[in-house]
This record gives sequence, C-alpha cells and structure tokens, in this order.
Amino acid sequence: MNPIIKNILAVLAGVVIGNVVNMGFIELGNFVVPIEGVDASDMEALKKAMPNFGIENFIFPFLAHALGTL
Repeated sequence: MNPIIKNILAVLAGVVIGNVVNMGFIELGNFVVPIEGVDASDMEALKKAMPNFGIENFIFPFLAHALGTL
C-alpha cells in the first residue's frame, strides 16, 4: 500500500477513535455524576446552573478532552 494513503488512513482512524473516546467519557460522566435538576439538552438551563457546578462536574469533560487527544 502506498505510504501516503496509509498515513491518511491512520490520521482518519486516529480522529475517529479520539472522537469515540471523547464521547465515551462525556457520556460516562453524565452517568456517574448526573446534573441534578437541570435539563442537559437546554443550553440556557446549563448556563444558569454552571456557577453551581462542583469540581466533580468538570472532571469527566477534562478527562475526555485530555485522553481523546492521545
């Protein structure tokens, strides 16, 4: 196989795997530490509730972005 095509496919595979890992951690965080009393699909409700979030609400998004880029 041509090395250029192999490299392009490797980059695309890395992007897809990184996205899957990122989304997996985000969903796991919503399952482990649910946001109580806030509709997560409503952006305005999230904006209003954000100042009341604790560190536990930010751990999984941080891990998702950090580990999804490895």
